[in-house]
Amino acid sequence: MGKRTGWLIALILLVLAAGFTFYSLSWRTRRQPEPGPPTETEVTLYFVNREYITTGNEELPKLLPFARKITAYGDGRAGRESLVRNVLAELRRPPAGEEVTTALRDDLRITGVRVEEATAYVDFSSDNLHGGSLEEILLVEQIVTTLTGLPGLEKVQFLVDGKRRDTLMGHISADEPLGREDL
Repeated sequence: MGKRTGWLIALILLVLAAGFTFYSLSWRTRRQPEPGPPTETEVTLYFVNREYITTGNEELPKLLPFARKITAYGDGRAGRESLVRNVLAELRRPPAGEEVTTALRDDLRITGVRVEEATAYVDFSSDNLHGGSLEEILLVEQIVTTLTGLPGLEKVQFLVDGKRRDTLMGHISADEPLGREDL
């Protein structure tokens, strides 16, 4: 009788665990918001001027604007975050045949994006997050200038591994949100 009771208790616990797992998964699935219809927005992306880099001529603009249509999914905050993520992905792809490049290198990994009120939070992985002062200036200016051109965004807060740091690469203060006026 002792063996049967043990098996019966194990079976009951297994059924309860499976039921709880099914319930929690179905609850999470039901609570996820629908992504909403795609919306296309014309955005001005800023890319690094190669001539500025090669000549060091301070009279040249550091960044040059290029218009692109970007698709975002969702409404409200989810839609704004989708737009920011997709804009950052597009910043990795400078236009072909132009004398521009990007400061957002392939080995720099953005691990998260969120939008709160008028601030976009861009979270970088600390892996490969290094470079000289010019590289950091161009990265910060490219992202801030592009993102603050989006509707309703005024500032960008850079994070590293989910936390605020004094700087991204050791040269520019990034402990507070940055707007175009801070560049």
